[in-house]
Amino acid sequence: MAASMILFGLAFLIAAAKILAHWTVSGLPLVLLTPLIGLTLQLPAEQLLPAMLAYGLGGLAFFFWGGVAGALAASVPRGGLLIALLALPLFVPTAIFGALATNEGLGGPSLLFLAASTLFALAFAPFAASAALRLAVD
Repeated sequence: MAASMILFGLAFLIAAAKILAHWTVSGLPLVLLTPLIGLTLQLPAEQLLPAMLAYGLGGLAFFFWGGVAGALAASVPRGGLLIALLALPLFVPTAIFGALATNEGLGGPSLLFLAASTLFALAFAPFAASAALRLAVD
């Protein structure tokens, strides 16, 4: 029993580390390029920092929920459509709060809701991904 709990804790850390590494390699460079992209798209200067924060927080939540969907579809052949069907409902609140946070600026409540959504994903997604991967192995 104790060995099983240790392995589950280790799987949680591995899932979290892989998701964070994926975000660091592909999400963080986009966050750093957000001001340049915003200026290219003629975003007002006062919305550049909120857009950068919203993209950073929302992108991290997207990666965590995508990791859960990918783990659930790991044992399914041709699971690409399943990943989209599983992850899309989890992406919608994050996308709404991110868009509102960019429009409202730093003082709006949408940035707090976006941060809460990201913290929820950070707390829940690695456990769900490790449990799904454990089921895929069995």
